[in-house]
Amino acid sequence: MRAGLVQQERSGRISRCSLDIGPLFDAALWLNRYSKYWQEQFGVMAAMLSEIDARPQTKKIKKAATPKKRRATRITPPK
Repeated sequence: MRAGLVQQERSGRISRCSLDIGPLFDAALWLNRYSKYWQEQFGVMAAMLSEIDARPQTKKIKKAATPKKRRATRITPPK
């Protein structure tokens, strides 16, 4: 009811409800427009990934070993 999609009328004990499809139709149009946009974007991404997969594989260069970090030592002051 808070979205304004359902209209309710009371007549004594009888409660009649009706659905306002206008906002739902507007939402469907908006979703459809963005659905088409994202489908196109995913198509572009799929083409790029296929192109990357088709490239010849190059050997990976090993990184030089990095020295281990030294632990910080805690010095307690004398009492």
